[in-house]
Amino acid sequence: MTREITPVLSDVELSRAAGNRSKPRLASVVCAVVLALIVSPGDAEAQTPQFDVGQGISVNSERDRYLRVLQTLGLVRAYPWTVRGFSPAEERLLLPVEGVLHPWASAFGSPPVADGGLRVGGVPFEGGATYNSTFPYGSNDGALWAGRGVTAFARGGVYARWRGVNLRFAPEVFWAQNAGFDLADNGRDGPDAFRDPRYPGHIDLPQRFGDRPYRGAVLGTSRLTVD
Repeated sequence: MTREITPVLSDVELSRAAGNRSKPRLASVVCAVVLALIVSPGDAEAQTPQFDVGQGISVNSERDRYLRVLQTLGLVRAYPWTVRGFSPAEERLLLPVEGVLHPWASAFGSPPVADGGLRVGGVPFEGGATYNSTFPYGSNDGALWAGRGVTAFARGGVYARWRGVNLRFAPEVFWAQNAGFDLADNGRDGPDAFRDPRYPGHIDLPQRFGDRPYRGAVLGTSRLTVD
């Protein structure tokens, strides 16, 4: 199974927004140290990303972006590409054209499985951390909610395909320090004070998830489909 460590460093944008470019980026240092400990230089060269359709093509993932670039070069068939996820049958249509060289050609070399055959594999592990120094900030990060302070996440799993049945179990977990900061006044007291300051009774957009560390576990990109 290919290991991936994908740090999400939203403190970069935050520092720029606050006009302070000199603050130490703690998350950058932590993620760099973790990456150096987990992947040695020799391993890094040997770990070519591996891809199988059972792993899925998540929106804005590394595989998603790579295949979209190949499509612009004519190395992936023309097919509508939107924010909607692809079915396993659609994912197989989006494999690069066989016999054409591209940087990750070896990553798409999974041997074919006979009709009715069973294929089992792993969904690559991804982990990372975000550090927001002043207030919550994040986008395009799935179920993760990045509050003020440190937020860490991990996702990964397994998949299986048998005949037309496709199963992928790829849960996601995260933990947010959820440190305190000055809330905008919404005219409410108690737990309701954490609600949105403009439309506290009409929108699900809290300023902060309570006054304690916040954690969550979801099914992520898990799915069960039948072609």
